[in-house]
Amino acid sequence: MVMLNPGGKTKVSREKLEKLGFNFKYYTHIYETLKGIRYFYCYDYGYLPINDREILLIIQNK
Repeated sequence: MVMLNPGGKTKVSREKLEKLGFNFKYYTHIYETLKGIRYFYCYDYGYLPINDREILLIIQNK
């Protein structure tokens, strides 16, 4: 995910992540905001499904 997200926050297509072998079933924890938005993390690297086709990639410490 780092190569797709050098700035710490970016949108990418679900299809692109799947082609690179990303597995959405594996994550270390979930962060839920007060508004109920759920971010899925694998250590410091997180993602937020925006819709069926787009994913927001984030790095927690950036």
